[in-house]
Amino acid sequence: MKAPNIMLIIIDAARRDHFSCYGYDKHTSPFIDDLTKESIFFENAYSTAAWTVPAHASLFTGLYPSEHRAQNNNLYLSESIPTLAEILRANGYITIGFSNNMYVGRMTGLERGFDHFDEVWRRYRHRSQLDMLRVGLKRLLHMTDRGAAETTDLIINWIKNRTKDAPFFMFVNYIDVHQVCHPPKEFLQRFPGSRYSHWRMIKFMRAYLNGRVNFYTGKIKFSEKDWENFKWIYDVSLYYVDYQISKIYECLRQQKLLDNTIFIITSDHGTNLGDHGLLHHEYCLYETLLRIPLIIRYKPLADYRKISQNIQLSDLFYIILELVDIKTKLYKAGRVSIHELVKGEDLNLPVFAEWLSPKETLKRLSKMAPNFDFSKFDRDLKSIKMGRFKYIESSDGSHELYDLEIDPSESHNLYERKLDKAKELQKMLREFTSHFIKHEKFTYKKLEMDKEVMRRLRSLGYVV
Repeated sequence: MKAPNIMLIIIDAARRDHFSCYGYDKHTSPFIDDLTKESIFFENAYSTAAWTVPAHASLFTGLYPSEHRAQNNNLYLSESIPTLAEILRANGYITIGFSNNMYVGRMTGLERGFDHFDEVWRRYRHRSQLDMLRVGLKRLLHMTDRGAAETTDLIINWIKNRTKDAPFFMFVNYIDVHQVCHPPKEFLQRFPGSRYSHWRMIKFMRAYLNGRVNFYTGKIKFSEKDWENFKWIYDVSLYYVDYQISKIYECLRQQKLLDNTIFIITSDHGTNLGDHGLLHHEYCLYETLLRIPLIIRYKPLADYRKISQNIQLSDLFYIILELVDIKTKLYKAGRVSIHELVKGEDLNLPVFAEWLSPKETLKRLSKMAPNFDFSKFDRDLKSIKMGRFKYIESSDGSHELYDLEIDPSESHNLYERKLDKAKELQKMLREFTSHFIKHEKFTYKKLEMDKEVMRRLRSLGYVV
């Protein structure tokens, strides 16, 4: 049998709990809902990090952030670490990538190993300032999207016109669910329960951009109706990307490629929509950021399975290599087998994640709002979840413990009341991280950011 194709789709910043297939009360993901009926459906999938670069680096290398070190203090993935695309290409795969997030591409080394890597957002760079202004206005008026439709068209065109019969690995990053969301007007009208307001959206943009300084300092406050509006826009954006993914699926079916394609939908991390008094995906390791969707459709493996075992983005690296039967020398072995998971074996895996303080960003924010104390955000975090309990360790000593079974929103810190359990998980955290890989050869590279990159980063709220 011919080696299977691989379609790996990332819905950037998509929260698990906003997918209708995961129990959300709004019909945000009708296509994915149907897809789960013929797929391996993971109930407890987690990221390794709270934001784009470390999460994608884990997906592409099978390593945790402290191992690959592509984090806030060094955003470039070391060239000494083999990537999924490099391994697949060395084993006969055509490797193609389409990214709408500038942090996933040449700037961070995450394009390495791809025969062709299209940073779709860069297609705007050759347009005039007037054209850029028109695009911005169209997005504000919801007359266009943030690259999803163009990306889908590029993907379908490549699939239909591919010239080689070799198996392909295609990676896709959709960013339309990433705040600030601008779903097309047609989908705003199509999605039930309209709560849209241009003025509320402008208010949200003012609060969200510039490092969310206006939000954290209280300069801009939100009413309950404001929050409802923001969440509704987020939901419509997910609904829109769900539609775009359905077009890729249909193209594969029409081209008679579907049943020999490993079709994967997941996210790099979630986001905060006012949860814990936060916006965006930063400063915490709560479930709102770490818990992600994961669906794998591959007919030769299974028609339908619901898997409740914990699994992380770093595990997906090894699962893909296992499914295509590629054995290669890696820094470490995978901790999970997809075949064991499908059989229902209880692997009892812990969930680990980490966050490094963005010190340079906090310095800039402090200059913008000198009367606000941003030092509370200046801390490194590590978390470990085992069973119903989750422990978050902070470099400033403000540790947290949650019983997720009775407190899924992580509202009641039990650290002082259940100190024995906290110490047990703290010991487990130490043991877990003691086995991390240390690289002898490690290369740092200063990021090169042109005007287009900086403009794009500001539009996504990453820089101030």
